[in-house]
Amino acid sequence: MKKNLFYAILIGLSVNSIAILSGAINWYFQFAVTAIVFFISGILYYYLPIKKYVYFLIICFPFFFYTAFTIYNLLAHVYPISIVPYISFFIGTYISNNKRKLKWKIQYSILYLFFILNFAILIMPNYLSYVFNKDYNNIEKQSVKSHKIDFYDSSLNKVEIQKMQGKIIVLDFWTTSCGVCYRKFPEFEKLSEQYKNNDNIKFYAVNIITKSDTVEKVINQTKTLGYKFPFLFTKASDVKSIREKFGIYSFPTIIIIDKLGNIVFHGQLITDDIILYNNTKKTIAKLLNQ
Repeated sequence: MKKNLFYAILIGLSVNSIAILSGAINWYFQFAVTAIVFFISGILYYYLPIKKYVYFLIICFPFFFYTAFTIYNLLAHVYPISIVPYISFFIGTYISNNKRKLKWKIQYSILYLFFILNFAILIMPNYLSYVFNKDYNNIEKQSVKSHKIDFYDSSLNKVEIQKMQGKIIVLDFWTTSCGVCYRKFPEFEKLSEQYKNNDNIKFYAVNIITKSDTVEKVINQTKTLGYKFPFLFTKASDVKSIREKFGIYSFPTIIIIDKLGNIVFHGQLITDDIILYNNTKKTIAKLLNQ
């Protein structure tokens, strides 16, 4: 009995550690890994003849703290990760203790793992896109034509996008203190290069200047980055009004303005074809076809 209890504790520690640490990769990966390891722990119950509720508490109780933390802090983006361990554990124990033949157990185990992997690859990206972008839609359909918005190019010439009617404008708002912004630049570059020969669309990376920066310093920095898309810059005195007019609450934020001067997209840069909700690339393609 003590030996089985020791093995159960070892399994519990391993499963929970793997589930938590896998989040360092990304949430898709964490969902899949968490579901799989808890499913395997359920399967292993067949080989550890201890009371079912004891085994459940040893395996799942440590993860209760993660679940409670996410729910208490309303971390909706990890709700699926918080729930899937318990479902996977019970499905695993059900399959392992079922009196049907081994072939049946293998078939249904493969079926469940196939479902988990497809959920992680197809559903989780769309779910996360919805969670992170659903609040942005309040600003869409607003017009920029009536706004006085002053951006500047690398020569400090004023660029008034509100006067660029007849073109689709894609703005990538970023700051020098945003590490994600720099990591997303290659994706933004790839997207802009797809339309480099199309005069109906313009791409700009708009720097929102921080208190520790100067316009000249940021301009010099962007010249060393080596990207082909043009950068626009802001002055400290304009930052507050720009953030309010465009609803910029986090970075990076993508804004798309249609040919009539209306904001039709507000959210994250998303170009993965798997993601259907608030997809930047699909929005651009739709606007160009209108």
